Parts: sequence; C-alpha cells; structure tokens
Amino acid sequence: MRIFTFLGKHLFWVLQILGWGIIFFFIGYAAFIDGNSLFDTTLISSSIFIAGVITTSIYRWLLKKYSTLEFNLINISRVIGLAFVCCMLWVLILYLFKHFIVLDHAGSGSETHKEHEGIAITLGPMILGLALLSVWTLLYYIVKSLRNHNQNRIERLQLRESIKNAQLNILQGHVNGKFLIKVLHSIRKQMPLDTKNARKMLTDLSELLRYSLSNQNVKSISISHEMDMVQKYLELYQIDAPNTIKLSNEMNSEFLDNTVPPMLLISMFELMLDDAVVNGANKRELRLYCENLDDNMVLGLHTSGVLNTGLKEDTGFKKVNQRLRLLYGKRGTLSIIKEQKLIKLYIPRYQNRTEEK
Repeated sequence: MRIFTFLGKHLFWVLQILGWGIIFFFIGYAAFIDGNSLFDTTLISSSIFIAGVITTSIYRWLLKKYSTLEFNLINISRVIGLAFVCCMLWVLILYLFKHFIVLDHAGSGSETHKEHEGIAITLGPMILGLALLSVWTLLYYIVKSLRNHNQNRIERLQLRESIKNAQLNILQGHVNGKFLIKVLHSIRKQMPLDTKNARKMLTDLSELLRYSLSNQNVKSISISHEMDMVQKYLELYQIDAPNTIKLSNEMNSEFLDNTVPPMLLISMFELMLDDAVVNGANKRELRLYCENLDDNMVLGLHTSGVLNTGLKEDTGFKKVNQRLRLLYGKRGTLSIIKEQKLIKLYIPRYQNRTEEK
C-alpha cells in the first residue's frame, strides 16, 4: 500500500525518471556501438538525460500555469508556443553541456571538438527536441486526462455516498412521536400510584431513545442487541395494559449474531401493532422467526390480529423500504402479506454474518 501511495503522490517524477532513463540507455547503446568510448557514451547519454529532465520539468510547470485540458485553438496555440520555447531551452542546455563539459574532456583542437561543433550548428538537436517534446506532451495530456477522470469519478462516488448517508439519516428509524407522547403520559399517571414501575418504564424509555440516537451512523447491529430493544419497546407499548401482547421468538440461536440495520425490527413491530392495542381489549400474539432463503435472510413477523388495510400506504412502511433500497439495492425489501397476517423482511444473507466480517 505504501508503494501505491508513493506512486500516486510522485507519479510525474517516477514517469520522468523512467522515461528519460529509457532514452538514456537507448542513446548510450547507440553511441557505444557507433565506436565511442564508454566515457564519451556516458557523457552523451547523461547530457540528454539531464537536459530532458530539466526541460520537461519546466515545460510541465508552464503547461500547468498557462494551459488547460480544453481542446480549442487558443489552448493548442499556447501548447505549441510553450513547446517551442522549451525546445530552444533543450538546445541551449545541450549546447552548454557540450561546450563546457564534453569539449573540455575532448580538447578544443581534436576531431571530437570539430565533430561536436558540427553537430551544434545543425538542426539535429532541435528536431530531436521537438520530437521528444511532442511525444512527452501527448503522454502528459493522456496521463493528466486519466487522472482527472479518475479524480472526478472518486468525487462523484464520495458525493453519492454523502447523499446516501444523508438520506439514510433522514430515513433512519426513530422512536415514533405518538408512541413517545403516549408512554410519557402513562408514566406521568403512574408516578403517584406505582413509583417503582414508573421509574423502570422511564429508564427503559431513556435506553430506547439513547439506542435510537447513538446508532444513527451505524449501518448494522446484531439481532440479539436489537431484540433487547424490541422487548423494551413492547413493554413500553403496553404500559397501560400489561400482558396484552405475547411475543413468541422462534429464531434459532445461530441467527442472533447476524446483523440488521438499527431500529429495523422495532419499525416492523411498530407497523404490525399500528396502535391496535390501547386498553387491553384486544389481546394478540406475535410470532417472530428467521430463515435462510438462497442468498437472503428472511425475517418474518406474524400476528394473530388483523393487519391494517392501508399499511402499504403508511409513511413508515415507505421509509423502511426506501432505507432498505439505499442499503441493499433491490435485494432488500419489506413486504406485507395481508392474507397470512405476516410482514416479511428480506436482506442479503452474506452481509449479515458476523463471522464473514
């Protein structure tokens, strides 16, 4: 990982050294087989390597300051002009290198001196510089375009993730306002009559509220922990009519370590009850089970009572499904089977096995 981080931060210099290093060895090999000594070959290759690195580094700085990735006549003219200026700089560096280093080694009256002077007055270095800068410019814009495209893609993904998290925070299960008012009203009535039970209910309510608020940025939590909160929710729900709701938990212990989004099971119970139990006149039994179906985990909640006919149009039902869609795509759904008095939750099984995390 450190290597990739280093390459990401210093990609330009890595490509600079690598590219001009290849040219260094290629020109050195050509000069050596042409009969030059090893020292002369090293001087010639080094002069081109150093001139290339200096020139293209300055060229890159000029491109970043005076050009863009836009494909228009003005920008193309700027690039051509900057390439010509840097090509002249390339020739100047080679000229200085030859006259102050190579010629000092070769001697001013030698054949090597005459040969280098002959080369200096030709268009060879200029043509070579233009060719190398043209290839360098093409590669520079290709790499820069790819990096910009990748950066834009990362920014889009980050923006999409931010929007998704914002939507999830909005859709996150919270304690229902009606339920909260009802429980607080019941606790206030019980305070003079049964202080101990009222305090217990107040503690359970505070734990439920703390659970709801503290897990807003948590994507998943164990079913066993969620079921603890479900028990508190049911006790608070029937605070005015104890033992009105009987829950039969038929989940195998192997499913308790699986995970679900926080407050999701509580939302299922909230939809199932739908304020049906108020004064204990209608007792009902609830049955909760869990099973594997292909690659999905299915949570089912069955009631002995009657499901609300307009439950599918309920705002809470729509919010739960929107939340599941954001988390799991099409594989996460909450469905209502009215004839069977059943609410079913489907979520991907592989995302809910703690041992695979």
